[in-house]
Amino acid sequence: EVWVLCMPDSEVNVRERPKKTGEIFGGAMCGACMWTDNVKKNGYLHVLDLAAESDTGWISARYVVYDEPVEVNAVMEIRSDGRVACRKTIGGKRRSWLRNGDTVRVYWASREWAVTDHGFVQAKYLERD
Repeated sequence: EVWVLCMPDSEVNVRERPKKTGEIFGGAMCGACMWTDNVKKNGYLHVLDLAAESDTGWISARYVVYDEPVEVNAVMEIRSDGRVACRKTIGGKRRSWLRNGDTVRVYWASREWAVTDHGFVQAKYLERD
């Protein structure tokens, strides 16, 4: 099983083929649990047993975590010896830097990643304010 981790009130596209041009036939909300056979191709993960037009599809692996995320919805503080990268997706391109003591609103968090009002941040740098 895998879980979807994305911005609140949004969803990750489920596509017919593992490419950005693959037709979208569904979506998965943040926190959704999905089954997978762990086949990866072109940055996409193959998912199974979908309640959609097709039983299988592909989702971007940049929005997938392997431990169940929890809804946090709280302000947390950055705790670090240096700068912390805020990213567009899990492990994706850096959008900005956060410094020790900066505060962010955390919407969802897994063991490794958190979705904040600034983007994706590694969870190890967050502490309750």
